[in-house]
Amino acid sequence: MSGGAPVRVLLIEDDPAGAARIGRDLTHCPGRRCAVIPCAGLEAALAALPTAGADIALLSATAADGPPDQALARLRREAPTLPVVMLVTVAGAGAIESLLAQGAEDYVLRDAVSPGVIVRVIEQVLTRLRLLREQEARLAELRAAIDGKNRALGVLAHDLRSPINIVLGYLEMLELTRPEGFDPRSAGYVGQIRQAVAFAQGLIEEVLADAIEEAEQVHLAPRWVEYRALVERVARAHALLARAKRVRVAVDPPLAEPLLGWADPLRLEQVLANLIGNAVKFSHPGGEVRIAARQDGEDILLAVGDQGDGIPPEIAARLFQPFCRGASGTAGEPTTGLGLYICARIAAAHGGRIETDSRPGVGTTVTLRLPRSCAGPAAGVDLRNSRKHSAKVSAP
Repeated sequence: MSGGAPVRVLLIEDDPAGAARIGRDLTHCPGRRCAVIPCAGLEAALAALPTAGADIALLSATAADGPPDQALARLRREAPTLPVVMLVTVAGAGAIESLLAQGAEDYVLRDAVSPGVIVRVIEQVLTRLRLLREQEARLAELRAAIDGKNRALGVLAHDLRSPINIVLGYLEMLELTRPEGFDPRSAGYVGQIRQAVAFAQGLIEEVLADAIEEAEQVHLAPRWVEYRALVERVARAHALLARAKRVRVAVDPPLAEPLLGWADPLRLEQVLANLIGNAVKFSHPGGEVRIAARQDGEDILLAVGDQGDGIPPEIAARLFQPFCRGASGTAGEPTTGLGLYICARIAAAHGGRIETDSRPGVGTTVTLRLPRSCAGPAAGVDLRNSRKHSAKVSAP
């Protein structure tokens, strides 16, 4: 308390002599600077609160008409963050435990007080509260760091699902091409692959179960991208998985001319894999998923449309929030609620957005709208400060 601005003490005391003595102790204590705001009663103190700027309150147990616990409760209600030290008499010391339980930080016995005692109590209370706030801030930083790790793990686990499922799909196709079966040695290899895939899937599910949400920062490594080739490549990779569900994946219209832009191809493939995977997941057997890439003015549009049931309005309202889980896929496929959240953040990091048009009974089209060029090479965009992170949802 020595040096710096003085501690502003709200002194709530109905005894003029007592108030004068305490005021002298506070303002003349060597090495401590206190500014006293005297109030003759609780009502006067409550009226002074908005402009007093008090750091701490000294509340006399006799300063209000009624029990001191009621006066403390009222003061705490009006100023919940203001620390309160009670001034009690020896006769009223029996109520100390109750007053402390109701939020008083400490107490001073008025009958036995000596110069400097109140100042020391104030100093201890303010120091204790400062240390508590610092500890809470450190805990908040630690929790944020742990949450960030969990988010990053959740995103990684979510995106590992697609390549794992593709490996499994091609393995099944390989088995279908050999109706007579494999020789014992090859069959052993196939069994080992299946075991490894199952183990990886189990690890991914465990990480997803523990993850909270995606990391706050998306780092980009942009370069020139040929969007049509990117769309064709991702569509081919997912066509096999869709075939197992009797869903057709097609690029519409067939891509002929190059479509160039400056972006992170790995991140865009991540978005397309999520969007196509969702479209297949919510398609019925015999349905079709169509993918289109085109230029719209200065923007590039990558659209993925399905012929599913559409997105219910109550889900559409929170579609891009982390862990927004809707219905399972048409074949009972589980959802994590991370995919579209990740897509929206990647779009925002590029300076773009996700647009969703969903019609019940007709299907859903999700469009990734990107500028021709993003922030630049090796860009790291902190999405907490990004104004471009938006998602437009259109649903009847």
